[in-house]
Amino acid sequence: MVLFTTKFVQRASLFVSFGGLVTTIITTFLPLWKTMNSDLNEMENWYEGLWHMCIYTEEVGIHCKAFESFLALPLDTLASRVLMCISIATGFLGVAAAFFGLQGVDIGTGRERMKRTLLILGGVFILVSGITTLAPVSLMAYIMVVKFWDENLPDVMPRWEYGEAMFSAWFAGLLPNHTPCSAASTSSRPSGPPCVSDWPSPANTHPGLPSHRATWLHSGPTMGGCLSKPKPVEVKVELSLLDKEKEVDLMSPNGKASPFSECRPNGSLGHCSDEDSMTLRPQRKHRDYIEASVCHVKDLENGQMREVDLGAGRALLIKEHGEFFAMGHKCPHYGAPLVKGVLSKGRVRCPWHGACFNITTGDIEDFPGLDSLPTFQVRVEKEKVIIRANKQALQTQRRSKAMSKCSAVINSSTGFSHVLIIGSGPAGLVCAETLRQEGFTDRIVMCTMDKHLPYDRPKLSKCLESTAEQLQLRSSDFFQTHDIEILLEKEVVSVDVKTRTVTFRDGFKMEYRKLFIATGSRPKPLSYKGKDVGNVFHLRTPEDANSIATLASSKNAVIVGTSFIGMEVAAALTDKAHSVSVIGIEAVPFRKALGEKVGKALMKLFESNRVKFYMLNEVWEMRGHNGQLKEVVLKSGKVLRADVCVIGIGSSPATAFLKQSGVHMDSKGFIPVNKTMQTNIDGVFAGGDVVMFPLALRSNKKVNIPHWQMAHVQGRVAALSMMGKASDIKTVPYFWTAMFGKSIRYAGYGDGFDDVVIQGDLDELKFVAFYTKSEEVVAVASMNYDPIVSRVAEVFGSGKTIRKRDVE
Repeated sequence: MVLFTTKFVQRASLFVSFGGLVTTIITTFLPLWKTMNSDLNEMENWYEGLWHMCIYTEEVGIHCKAFESFLALPLDTLASRVLMCISIATGFLGVAAAFFGLQGVDIGTGRERMKRTLLILGGVFILVSGITTLAPVSLMAYIMVVKFWDENLPDVMPRWEYGEAMFSAWFAGLLPNHTPCSAASTSSRPSGPPCVSDWPSPANTHPGLPSHRATWLHSGPTMGGCLSKPKPVEVKVELSLLDKEKEVDLMSPNGKASPFSECRPNGSLGHCSDEDSMTLRPQRKHRDYIEASVCHVKDLENGQMREVDLGAGRALLIKEHGEFFAMGHKCPHYGAPLVKGVLSKGRVRCPWHGACFNITTGDIEDFPGLDSLPTFQVRVEKEKVIIRANKQALQTQRRSKAMSKCSAVINSSTGFSHVLIIGSGPAGLVCAETLRQEGFTDRIVMCTMDKHLPYDRPKLSKCLESTAEQLQLRSSDFFQTHDIEILLEKEVVSVDVKTRTVTFRDGFKMEYRKLFIATGSRPKPLSYKGKDVGNVFHLRTPEDANSIATLASSKNAVIVGTSFIGMEVAAALTDKAHSVSVIGIEAVPFRKALGEKVGKALMKLFESNRVKFYMLNEVWEMRGHNGQLKEVVLKSGKVLRADVCVIGIGSSPATAFLKQSGVHMDSKGFIPVNKTMQTNIDGVFAGGDVVMFPLALRSNKKVNIPHWQMAHVQGRVAALSMMGKASDIKTVPYFWTAMFGKSIRYAGYGDGFDDVVIQGDLDELKFVAFYTKSEEVVAVASMNYDPIVSRVAEVFGSGKTIRKRDVE
């Protein structure tokens, strides 16, 4: 029986060959031939292809750089690039020749011999194309295997592993190798009945990518993949989906009929912290939950954590004081893997930005971030640790605390609010949410000059093209649901503490019972000639960031100031702008905050990414044409071409509206507060960038720390104080910056440090810097050494002292 006609076999073969050619082209230009992840910094993934190298981080995204010199490439990369180009060229020739040799394609009468010749010639070219694809990928695979198992390399040295492009290249090379012969065999008989090729079908011979590929794709943080070294302990997952619903409505989750009668939620009988640990309501179906045996009780020692797979998602399993706990495995702030964090005294600290979560309740206890973590039930049966989790909670990996609502009937147009919050930054937002979480049921109004709902401001200088909606911290539905009123584009011009009245620029007045001032800071102005020139920005809003990114595209950008914001903008523009120039008044950037040694190392990083520095200099004039910036003139006389300029020379507190209010301010405009965030006026609180507060870490010395994390803490403390639940500020200052896919973490208060102890290699940008004052470590910064900063933060938070001699 005839299964396939000659025409069908020829066309199917050509189609498969064409698919192999397309895959080869895509593979050639993908930067995924090699991948590498360092155990020291799980947030970074490196990728290398034949044309460029990329680095990906959760915070910044992907940043790529093309290889600059063809001849300077490693021999294997050079050979692979040449062979892949030959493969593409021969593939095109092969597909074109075979197409004109197909039956049904008219190239003139009486040219059957030419058609057979073209078909055979096309088959030969396609075979060559497949071979020249298999050769380079096999060569690079062999070299990677040899280097991966090289015993001369230290164990801590990360190794390159197979990237996705390796597998697609093998697939592309093997796929067309069986098809030319099919096409050629059917061309040997120009007439007569159709025949079936003796060659096997590609679908049967090559089922596709290796079955382990999907596992490899998710193995980044543990340096898994095809070349991974075996783990000493395997986690055996036994799934038992609870799909049976028999008598579910009548079962008591803690009764004898329940399969969970011995369940110990998070290691303690009867304690439940969230909806997943609560007594099951009758309407909750078993199919909403999953249960898995994740390990043996002896697999974890006290103080250890492990990320486990439950089938429907992953969880963090913790063992402390002989009891097991389970919770979400990702920090809800930026998604950091908490298994890489620090476990101490019943809470886990995030390795990236220092947020802390209670392992029993999942509640967030230190910031940044707004959400808590879900917790899951844990029990031990026959020496096996079993976790029962809500499937939806496994997917979301976050949980909002329960909040009350406003019980009073309030007309939103009335000029009275029980709590009035000025400012919609992290301090104001956390204050409002904490009030509702603590059971406050009266009216809360938050007013702001911004025209957007609260958004993630630190991302503005790192992701210039992000919109306000993409950066939004909470939706409008969230505020409506929890009765938190927000007045946008409302600028406060005065406060009268005697009548407890706030006046807005539009004339509207609002009385308050409690007032929280969290207006943040304003950019410091720069003195120069040419103030009327356009395209000069202070980065404050998403619109500013978007305009900067658009105007700098393929143009000349100038950054004035070496503050963290200015340097982050410079880094973000290097892959967009034609040129990026930075002007600073000091010899090296970051000298005051991070020290001269670290500043020089970072300066080299920027210079290697095409950023030019003009240090020990200032701006004299901005020159424009038709009202738009064209040149920046320095006091040294140097003239820089500029199409857009960003000024980042620092900030000052936005408290001018308080001058006649009676609220005490110092000479710089900062508001002194006590440990409960209260000002000198009863019922008036302040937090965030505008305050001088007592820092427990420095013996309650009053300091100003304009950190995103610190503002969260102060908002919470102020809210608790308003409700008579006074709580001191016991947090450790923690901040971060990111540039070119690399992050610096910093914990402590290093103002006035007198020495810096460096461990690691500054040239390799893999270091820890300990800042000391009078033989005591007062702060720490690191790059590519997670979670050392979080570890030190835990030590600081416990009240212990680290001596300089301990880190030298």
